[in-house]
Amino acid sequence: MSKLKKSPWYLIWPTFWAWLAAVISMIGLFTPLQPALTQELRLTDKLIHLVMFGMLTVVFLVSYRRHRGLVLTELCAYAILSELLQRWFVYGRTADVFDGIANSLGILAGWWIVHREEATRP
Repeated sequence: MSKLKKSPWYLIWPTFWAWLAAVISMIGLFTPLQPALTQELRLTDKLIHLVMFGMLTVVFLVSYRRHRGLVLTELCAYAILSELLQRWFVYGRTADVFDGIANSLGILAGWWIVHREEATRP
């Protein structure tokens, strides 16, 4: 058994990355946009949502392997809630149905990546 698996960092390290990704996503989702940037980001915004929620899903599913159903449920709730909170509380941001769809597709893609990786392991 390697030294990494014996140390407590083996258990803490994936959790650290999961929560770091969550904090970064919160900063990205809840930072007010400047009006000039809104037009430039319109097309790439959906891709950003898809990639961000895909990465969150992968990191959290790998970190919390025993609670995958709960992780997926909480990520879906976060995807919906983040759009509503943007509409109600963040200046210059609105709730967008297509952002919600991109969030959901990101969660689905992240789940598929983890599921596929585990299915190909011997």
